[in-house]
Amino acid sequence: ERVGLEFRAIQPDVWVKDVRHMLHRDFMHPSVPLRSYVIDDVRFPNEAALVKEFGGLLWRINQDVSQLREHAPSVCETALDDYDGWDAVYTRTPLSTISDMKAWVNERMKGNSS
Repeated sequence: ERVGLEFRAIQPDVWVKDVRHMLHRDFMHPSVPLRSYVIDDVRFPNEAALVKEFGGLLWRINQDVSQLREHAPSVCETALDDYDGWDAVYTRTPLSTISDMKAWVNERMKGNSS
């Protein structure tokens, strides 16, 4: 986390530029078969914008981690708290299981993005 934030301090789009280059290469090159990607760690608005730029969906998984934290959350944990561009949001509860979350993801993968 610290290293990523230090790179962002120097170049806020460091991750975005690398991923954009990869996506342009894969989506725009006629000899490359169409692929699907899962980007499992989007923490900042510019990263979310990149996903949307390429027609991607953004799903948020909420979990109450306040009991797990020993310190105040860093900006990379809260930068998207007020973001309103999520295509779907799943909120884990104390009774939620991994199977529940997998079922939710599978439903979305079938095309139900609500």
